[in-house]
Amino acid sequence: MIATSEEMRKMDQRAVEEYQIPMHQLMKQAADAFFEALIDHYGRQACYGIFCGSGNNGGDGYALALRMKKEGVSFYLCALQPPHSESARYYAAMLTEIGDECMFDETRYMHVLDRSDILIDAIFGTGLNRPPQGNDAQVIQALNHSRKPIVSMDVPSGISEQVFDPERSIHAQLTITFECVKKSLLPYSRRSCCGKIKAVSIGMPQPLRQCEDQTIILDPCQAGAYLPLRKAQSHKGTYGRVLVIGGSRSMSGALVMCTSALLRSGAGLVTCMLPSCIHPIVAAQLQEAMFQVMKDDGSQFDIRFFCSIEDLRKYDLIIVGNGMGRGAATKKIVEDVLASEVSCILDGDAIYEAGTQDLLSLHRTADVVVTPHLKELSYLLGKPLDELREEPWIAAQSWLKEHPFVTIVAKDDITWILQQDQQALNIIGNHGLAKGGSGDVLCGMIAGLYAQSKDAFASACAAVFAHAFTADQLADTMDPMSMLPSDLIAQLPTTYKQLRKEAQRKV
Repeated sequence: MIATSEEMRKMDQRAVEEYQIPMHQLMKQAADAFFEALIDHYGRQACYGIFCGSGNNGGDGYALALRMKKEGVSFYLCALQPPHSESARYYAAMLTEIGDECMFDETRYMHVLDRSDILIDAIFGTGLNRPPQGNDAQVIQALNHSRKPIVSMDVPSGISEQVFDPERSIHAQLTITFECVKKSLLPYSRRSCCGKIKAVSIGMPQPLRQCEDQTIILDPCQAGAYLPLRKAQSHKGTYGRVLVIGGSRSMSGALVMCTSALLRSGAGLVTCMLPSCIHPIVAAQLQEAMFQVMKDDGSQFDIRFFCSIEDLRKYDLIIVGNGMGRGAATKKIVEDVLASEVSCILDGDAIYEAGTQDLLSLHRTADVVVTPHLKELSYLLGKPLDELREEPWIAAQSWLKEHPFVTIVAKDDITWILQQDQQALNIIGNHGLAKGGSGDVLCGMIAGLYAQSKDAFASACAAVFAHAFTADQLADTMDPMSMLPSDLIAQLPTTYKQLRKEAQRKV
């Protein structure tokens, strides 16, 4: 779920009043969860510089310092203002009692900054309703200009739902947010200040976790639970007959990557329908697929010789668009696929034709999954990219009211999976996915899972998370800059096994 700052304030208040959990105990639990995530990311050998404000976010910082002291992790602490919240004073006093020599006041912030490897932002959190001013703004700018990694506690200081000034906000490399993803972290303009977002539980009682926005934040357990079940008594037909229509002379690789991921994701019978000009290239790389070779115009499908709609109805699922190129042939093929009433996934150039030619203004009962990046989403929704970029999920939700048969996978550094009555968000992954072909792999993964489960939302959620999870796993052993889409495909068997184990562990 996604929480506003007011909803989080009410959760804290109810935890204190109804469950008799002292606020300083909640603060300790937040600091402990933050510490574990921080050390997992940066390790124990670094020296951390903790910058504390006067409120509860500063209190989180003081509590973090106590945990670091206990664990023998090096740190310096700078109090930008005297603590004024009761819980912040509680932990500041504990640090004073043990005579910590690592504490400095606001006049010594450069001392802390210079001596630290990693900087911890515990200045404002969600408790800000105005842009930072005076010394606070000066410190924030100094941290941003330090060229050292910054990790924000809960929310980067300077960001709130009401105000945002990028010049006076922390630009973090990692934001570790407590209990729920915060609404203020999600608009496009603010995500450049958040870096990667990681949500950690602070032990809030489950009945108190109440938010108006019930978006599912995907995690390994949830994604594992969405994977299709396999039966002991089954055969290749049990797991779906899938047709992949795509490829062109200049983009044969897209078809190969999509089909390879589709096979690695469990589809039973896979046929590639492709232009004859690329058949030898593609067939040499796909031993497990069957082929239906179509006449072409030298580069793309020649629509005069394309198959009939009746032939398309032999399949349980059709993928169309990967590497096809744009034009009249692609438009006609997309029209025929939609007219077939077979469940389908539109990717790449098929989305362009469907959006610019308004091909989805029809009544269907079969599922349609679309996998646009933001520019393709602008074609689909008929809205300028500049208007759409800040909060694309809002425009998509409105469009889905008139297209209930569609599932949208809106790809960006965070990815939304949206249906008319439910939605999910993926916040993991890394820049290794920012490479041509990664989207083709994701399309094949969604298709492979859908061929087995026939559940568009579950398949999209599981595939999106598994795709990003795989990239994160690979980043443990390679620089993401060097990551290839083919590396993702090779790692998929391990990923699916790990996610199934996570789901079983929860049971």
